[in-house]
Amino acid sequence: MKRLKNIFFSMETMGYLILVFAASIATATFIENDFGTAASKGMVYNSVWFEILLLWLAANLVVNIFRYKMYKRKKFTLFIFHFSFLIILLGAAITRYISFEGSMHIRQGDTSNTLVSDQAYVRVWLNEGTDSAYKEKEVLLSTIRPTAYGTKVKLDNKKFRFKAVKYIPNAQKVISQLPSGGDPYMVLVVSSGMGRQTVYIKYNSTQQLGSQLLNFSDKFAHGAVNVKLEDDRLMITAPDTVFVMSMTGSPQNTLLPNLSNHLETGKLYRIGNMSFVLTNFYKHGGVDYVPHKNANLRDVLVVEVSSGDERRQVMLHGGKGTIGNPVHLSLNGAEITMTYGSKRIKLPFSLKLVEFQLERYPGSKSPSSYASEVILIDPAKNLKQPYRIYMNHVLNYEGYRFFQSSYDGDEKGTILSV
Repeated sequence: MKRLKNIFFSMETMGYLILVFAASIATATFIENDFGTAASKGMVYNSVWFEILLLWLAANLVVNIFRYKMYKRKKFTLFIFHFSFLIILLGAAITRYISFEGSMHIRQGDTSNTLVSDQAYVRVWLNEGTDSAYKEKEVLLSTIRPTAYGTKVKLDNKKFRFKAVKYIPNAQKVISQLPSGGDPYMVLVVSSGMGRQTVYIKYNSTQQLGSQLLNFSDKFAHGAVNVKLEDDRLMITAPDTVFVMSMTGSPQNTLLPNLSNHLETGKLYRIGNMSFVLTNFYKHGGVDYVPHKNANLRDVLVVEVSSGDERRQVMLHGGKGTIGNPVHLSLNGAEITMTYGSKRIKLPFSLKLVEFQLERYPGSKSPSSYASEVILIDPAKNLKQPYRIYMNHVLNYEGYRFFQSSYDGDEKGTILSV
């Protein structure tokens, strides 16, 4: 027993543990630089082996404090040095297991008592008759850990398994041609006074494009721009005159109202204040998602759900900092709802944004400082207290800390880090 104690709790072991710790955080830094914060947390900081390493370090500190009697007066400085590391580790443990982070968005004049969690979760609701179940799990997905989610839920003696099979960060929607099957899709680049946007329209669906409604269907819709498929050709019928111009600069043509004409790729069609170009048409189109480096898009998580002999794949849109869209499915007699993303957390008090203030450097549009004038409202304590939140001036209340983080583009709203 004494030999084991000397092996696990010696100064030599302590030295090796510190070297492993240093190598671990150095590796995590490289992982974060190449693959993002979620990857470094999942592979190092939030991993079980790293928690064991820190616990082992803390145990070594405690044992050696008593072994070498550092608590005595002559060694008190040495005791303070070692004990300070225990305090740091304790603070890290509290942050890891008890605390949470999020953000609160408040428009000027509005009051809020909810925040959006900084962590992303996969949340599952199951219902079958009078029985129901709920389970949520925090996830840290990345390109090197794309399937780092799995859980099981039991409902009325039935087992439901959920497993990630694909993860696409910052996912951009694309349409590809399938060998067979699929659905007809049009890909349009649309301009309607709100900038350009790429629009994907599936057959037998409608889309509002500025002030115009576009109907891509066999069924005619009065008042809309109608596009239908005839003998593998797209035909357009509009309620008003359509001006057509070739992208090569050839002369402009005119399509008369309520007459059917061929809709061609590479030509600019203008009706009213809306213009569009048909960039692609897929007769057998299928939806897919690919990572995009420059756009600020939602992530896509594909989860395989299985129970008994039944198996389905579900595509979830969401991610860190966004509230995921719910997806519904039926499997093995149960109704299932799933979301992927942050969750709303309700606070026991509220903040009202009285005014958001932004100051700029003289002669420049660059902000020099910004602040939020808020009122802290706690009905349980009959409290209404004004407070000013700005850089390095934090609102502390009931264990919550509010930092000035960002603001809305129109300068009428604030974003607080909590």
